[in-house]
Amino acid sequence: MSTIAAKNSLSRAFVGGVIYVTIAALLELLVWGFTVDDAWIVSRVALHGAETGIYSFNLDSELTDGVTPLGFAHLVGALGGLWGAQTGLEFWQFARFLGLLGYFSSFFLVGWLLSFEEKKLSFFIGLTLTFFCLPAAVWAGAGLSGPIVGFLLLLGAVLLTVPSRRMVRQKKEDGSLGLSRYAIVWAGCLALGFAGAWRPELLPFILGLLVLDARRGTFRLGALIVPVLITSAPFIVSVVARTIIYGHALPLSFSAKSPDPQSGVFYALLSLLWVGVPWLFFSRKSFWIGNEPWAWLWLLHLVALFFAGGDWMPVFRLSAPLLPWAVWRLAPQWRPSALSFALVFFAFLGPSLLFIQQGDDLRAVYQRRTRLIEQGAVHVPPEGVVAAVDIGWLGMSTPSLIVDLAGVTDPTIALLPGGHTSKQIAAGMFSDRNIDTWVIRALDRKYIALEPLQSVAAAYWVDARLLTKADDLGFVGVATIPLDGTPGQYIVARKLK
Repeated sequence: MSTIAAKNSLSRAFVGGVIYVTIAALLELLVWGFTVDDAWIVSRVALHGAETGIYSFNLDSELTDGVTPLGFAHLVGALGGLWGAQTGLEFWQFARFLGLLGYFSSFFLVGWLLSFEEKKLSFFIGLTLTFFCLPAAVWAGAGLSGPIVGFLLLLGAVLLTVPSRRMVRQKKEDGSLGLSRYAIVWAGCLALGFAGAWRPELLPFILGLLVLDARRGTFRLGALIVPVLITSAPFIVSVVARTIIYGHALPLSFSAKSPDPQSGVFYALLSLLWVGVPWLFFSRKSFWIGNEPWAWLWLLHLVALFFAGGDWMPVFRLSAPLLPWAVWRLAPQWRPSALSFALVFFAFLGPSLLFIQQGDDLRAVYQRRTRLIEQGAVHVPPEGVVAAVDIGWLGMSTPSLIVDLAGVTDPTIALLPGGHTSKQIAAGMFSDRNIDTWVIRALDRKYIALEPLQSVAAAYWVDARLLTKADDLGFVGVATIPLDGTPGQYIVARKLK
């Protein structure tokens, strides 16, 4: 290829990437404003780490593993501090920026790659699919690590396709192996490994990807052990680091929110029906028995979701990182047929209905939660000890020490029997920890301040159990905070002197 032709090709690929980013940005605008409480847990940990060097949910307390991706809060804290963030919400805004960077980088890379396809229709098929990657767009602006994981997953998969077996085994003139070819493979394995370390439910998918690339000639199937070890290294390092730093190998969220097989089945089936774009993996026979049987990888991921116990968060967070990769793999291989057009209907139906049914609520989350934070700052004291299940927004409202009744940031409570909203907490813990404020989520807004707390219709079992002993605990409801977008409210209870 001549120099001029190469430059034209690169320019065309750059324009292709920009076009994909534009479509991804339009989709993002349709859902901008979404977040979850867990993102604010990360932000508070990042704030404390930037201020003191100790990454913990509460100041002047032991290190706590409050977020599943080990190192994400550290990344947000270090870079967010350089960016100039000074409050928890500002660190959250920076985390959103990182998410958008990962999201746009993924689709830029997809557009770049599809620009080189010989069949020009592939570029436009991928462009259409991008507009229906709703979960990826929703989670891009949430302030969590998913979009970065999606980019690492895509980058690793792309790097593994660069060398063929012939290229890897090719010798240089001096007789030595072409180590640069190995370096590309190893870099791809490391990128996949970091994605798996941050989202362990992706590890079966990633290992399946390595097996398929071995079949396609990236490396010999008999030598698969080396790529597997390289890919597993980041996860192994994170397990060892957790054990050394925190005293337990698995994240607290695993203990606090133990996997539930029934929820796993439900989540996997809903992912199959509603995520949308991966439906097209079932459109061609070659996706099952050809050289690129990507349908098996999608099914393998659904099995992993079952064993992971699903996810309580909306819009299929655990499948969102796969969507840029899916667009890249599907676009060149899709062919018109009766079956493919039928599956296109299902591929577009799921995301479309999700947007129609939930779009307004998704966009309104930040504004609603901001009002919650503002009112929490008025009614929750800036000093003392506060107990609650929903600690994300509360951590943005007050700098007080917060006792996490769900156990996500508390190693003692995490190990108690029950799920993350039904921990069997003894009433004596309130006095042992000097808790003087208790924030309770109610299902309705019937409760009025100063009424007996036993009349509260608690949303969480852990609160419901403790409310039966409200008089013994010595708490009285002093304020209510409506939870916009729901029929419920939060009740702020204070301990009587």
